[in-house]
Amino acid sequence: MEDLNRRQFLGIAAAGLATNVLGGGQTHTNKAQKNGKGIPVLHATDLFRPHMDPDDHWDLACVYALAHRGDIDLKGILIDHPPHDSGDRNPDIAAVAQMNLIAGIAVPVAVGSSLPLKSRSDVQTYAKAGDHHGVRMVLDTLENSPDPVVINILGSSRDVAIAGKKAPGLFESKCAAIYLNAGTGSPAMSSDSKLEYNVTLDKHAFAAVFDLPCPVYW
Repeated sequence: MEDLNRRQFLGIAAAGLATNVLGGGQTHTNKAQKNGKGIPVLHATDLFRPHMDPDDHWDLACVYALAHRGDIDLKGILIDHPPHDSGDRNPDIAAVAQMNLIAGIAVPVAVGSSLPLKSRSDVQTYAKAGDHHGVRMVLDTLENSPDPVVINILGSSRDVAIAGKKAPGLFESKCAAIYLNAGTGSPAMSSDSKLEYNVTLDKHAFAAVFDLPCPVYW
């Protein structure tokens, strides 16, 4: 596939995704748009190689398409640590490098904590330094962005939940919105209903996201 066709693909993907991510004119989009900037976005995903679900790579391409169009300012890609039962899967850092090349931008990438939360309030003070790279990316992104940041979660909520618990004041002032693609709802849920997959990755973290001082779109 030639570079031109790849960029055409990015434009097509962006056109299809823009309404969902940009929120149809919601208030958190207005400041960055008025300043002539793309909306700051941090993309958190369970992006693995070999893939668990092919949609994770499609989602990655879509946010890069929006960044290529200038609709968003893609601040970082936060990849979940693979679940312990994921076989030989690894965080797909190579896919991020490929999209950086195709889109002509340089978006940083980090891998999140390997440890599930022990409770809704757990901030993993016991974890090794290597398990805090994802949390540090979230905090640094919010601290360094002049405008509030939209956080897009398409996998585990773990690192965002920890970051929000560690720095609630920062989230209150610099988190524009959390788009949480996890969980299911029904007016007739039975007691034996199964948890949705992304929730099972870290159920305490999923619950903790709703405690954060940032609007959650679920």
